[in-house]
Amino acid sequence: MEIDEHKLHLIDLYQRYNTDPEKGLSDAEALEVLNRDGPNALSPPKKKSDWVKFCIQMFGGFGILLWISAILCFIAYGFTVVRYHKDASNDNICLALTAEQLAKKNFLVKDLEAVETLGSTSVICVDKTGVLTQNQMTVAHMWIDNRIVEADAVEYQENATYDKSAPDWLALTRCATLCNRADFKQDPENLARPVLQRECNGDESEAALLKCVELSMGNVIKSRKTNRKVCEVPFNSTNKYQVSIHEMHTGNESEDDSWTYLLVMKGAPERILDRCSTIYIDGIDVEMNDYWRAQFQRAYLDLGNLGERILGFSDLRLSSHNYPKGYLFDEEEVNFPVDNLPFLGLMSMIDPPRAAALEASVFLAFLFARLSFALFVLYSI
Repeated sequence: MEIDEHKLHLIDLYQRYNTDPEKGLSDAEALEVLNRDGPNALSPPKKKSDWVKFCIQMFGGFGILLWISAILCFIAYGFTVVRYHKDASNDNICLALTAEQLAKKNFLVKDLEAVETLGSTSVICVDKTGVLTQNQMTVAHMWIDNRIVEADAVEYQENATYDKSAPDWLALTRCATLCNRADFKQDPENLARPVLQRECNGDESEAALLKCVELSMGNVIKSRKTNRKVCEVPFNSTNKYQVSIHEMHTGNESEDDSWTYLLVMKGAPERILDRCSTIYIDGIDVEMNDYWRAQFQRAYLDLGNLGERILGFSDLRLSSHNYPKGYLFDEEEVNFPVDNLPFLGLMSMIDPPRAAALEASVFLAFLFARLSFALFVLYSI
């Protein structure tokens, strides 16, 4: 657009725009210009709606950064919920119902977390010894010479079904006698009682072995004095076996007294078997092959199915050439053999159940039913 008004003479400019510096425009002309061009004033700015103003304040400038941060936080929380989601536990209801029932029976709950899952529990695994049973063990069966026999320690057993002079039996009872830390309480009143009724110092399993050997062979104290203990590795949860070494008295199984010490071991049957390379059958060490391992497994399962606690036994005669008299055995360094032993046999023990065990089982079943119903009602709300 060309502008030449600044070049024109004023008279020519007046004529171009039909105006006069003195008279101006007529009223009709002024009205026409006003209608055409509007008043001589600045146009007011357009007003923004309230919603536009709100969005600008919420999402404009620094606000958009805050929204982005919030969205990222929610996304991270969502991943956490998806990956680590756990159903909410109904602690209060379980605790209230359980506490109410147990209080009536004068029970003491040591771990409150134990009651959280009672509503969905159908089987409880507990240590039966001393909990469901009387913790008064007696030897019930033995596996010697590849057969299971009943032991004298069973009160209703009248006659032994095995030869007490057999080398297998003698070796097994000697191992059970020496590899044993239990002994009878040495007061006259206690020693005057029948063997099965005597009180013992030591673990109940070892007390059962002690009573069994005392019933069958007698004179356990004399046997221990004759074969004095010189070293011992106590039972622990890692090895799951106990080892002790004893002096062999003069006139032992060797004609020339070439065996100076006897190592005896007892413990978890599978751990003992793993350390044996032979098995003692009818007085002879036989190679531990697949057949004898299968026979062991069969006997182990048969005794286990009777609900009895089972221990395995092995021993090893230490020659005077490698272990002369006065040899210093070290239970920390283990400077004596604990592998390639002859396996002697198994002994299994029975522990009679408590009289209240059945009543307690019925009570627990009733309690579980109550808790299951309560949880069902809770989830239905």
